[in-house]
Amino acid sequence: MSTPKGVIYSIAERTGKLVDLTYSSLVHQLGLTPPFFKEGLGQLDVVDFHNDLVTLRDWLPTALDDPDRRLDWVQTDAGRVGSRQYRVYRASFESPVARDSRAAHALPAESRTAHALWIAPDPLPGQAPGPCTLQLAATGDHGFARRTRLGLPLVEKGIGTIALESPYYGLRKPAQQRGAKLARVSDLLLLGRATIEEGALLLDWLRRQGHGRLGVGGLSMGGVHASMVAGMYPGAVALTPLLAPRSAASAYCTGALRHATAWPRLAAEAEGRGPEVREQLARAGRATDALRAARYLLDETDGETARTGVPAGTAPGRAAEARGSEATGTQGTEVPSPPGTADGGVWAGVGGLAERLLKWVAMLERREEHAAAVALLAQVLEAFTDVSRFPRPRCPEAAIVVGATEDAYVCREAVLDLHHFLEGSEVRWVPGGHVSSFLLHQEAFRSAIADSLARLPA
Repeated sequence: MSTPKGVIYSIAERTGKLVDLTYSSLVHQLGLTPPFFKEGLGQLDVVDFHNDLVTLRDWLPTALDDPDRRLDWVQTDAGRVGSRQYRVYRASFESPVARDSRAAHALPAESRTAHALWIAPDPLPGQAPGPCTLQLAATGDHGFARRTRLGLPLVEKGIGTIALESPYYGLRKPAQQRGAKLARVSDLLLLGRATIEEGALLLDWLRRQGHGRLGVGGLSMGGVHASMVAGMYPGAVALTPLLAPRSAASAYCTGALRHATAWPRLAAEAEGRGPEVREQLARAGRATDALRAARYLLDETDGETARTGVPAGTAPGRAAEARGSEATGTQGTEVPSPPGTADGGVWAGVGGLAERLLKWVAMLERREEHAAAVALLAQVLEAFTDVSRFPRPRCPEAAIVVGATEDAYVCREAVLDLHHFLEGSEVRWVPGGHVSSFLLHQEAFRSAIADSLARLPA
């Protein structure tokens, strides 16, 4: 007989996509919260991908040796997990982006100071400092509570956790910003660049303290940024992207966040700023096929849909799905099927309602009145948030990618895209959706973090 906890887990895992889509559709379409990018694209030229990548490559090795970039940690708490004691510290420091003349003026004053929390297991007698993972924030992750919940149980394994608060969230949230919704697309791009530089500084600080095994990870968008940090950092680090895509395009343009985006404003900019945006994308350049898959001419969106059968703006990972093909990959990439119904009397009880709601949500997803705006945003996000445009981590075999089988925010193809880019990585799957997996599969995430750290060379 199933336990009450088992029944709850079973329902949550089998209705994961429904929960994701229903929440996103109802909350955002009813206007209960403001949409993402209500002020449009913003100043895309504050982030120049080519110049910034060159700057980062030149900056990182020298800046990490700068004695002025010290971190002063203040202890705020202490405790014990099992037999292992730990201490909690906090630190604040100036974001390196604040020293960039081009980007600094666009970064809100509140976001120019970075804040981090460190859960540090007490070293065992006679041993060097243990492994530590840097956990980056998901979209809308204010404060450190979620990542503290993830990191505290790792103390018993001797693994420390540093959580970095993203610009635009928590203590770094601009006064005029409502909740977690970034006002401009350029805010997302600046958030990413700041996270890369701040994350590299924190990793190098750990290295200087004698931590031999270092990792970086994050949930959803935090996993995207973690992959970028791992690629830019000059040393070998373990990598654990959790429920993360290859780029933000899949989440905002074809995933559940599509219902949370200010498409009317972006549609107006697609009509008025199309040539300007294409010129900026051309300057950014393109080294992979992904942008070419998303670079639809804004005045030919109807023709593109007719030619391919795929709505213009569909992200590369979803294009294959829309044509009816299945993503395939190396050994271990097959996505487990959703749980069956033979043993689930509880599922049978909610199945009819779930099926009706899922059909209604799917109908909402098919609405394409803002196809040009979707295409425009897909182009921008593929140009500036695609992990495959960054160098591969130096130790991709120490990367473990975790995806969810019923995730409506990050489709399985987007997870496999990231896995395939990280040649030599492992992909694991947990049952459920984006929200339910975060709530129910914390232990699977911790196992991935610990296993990835163990795979680093001695």
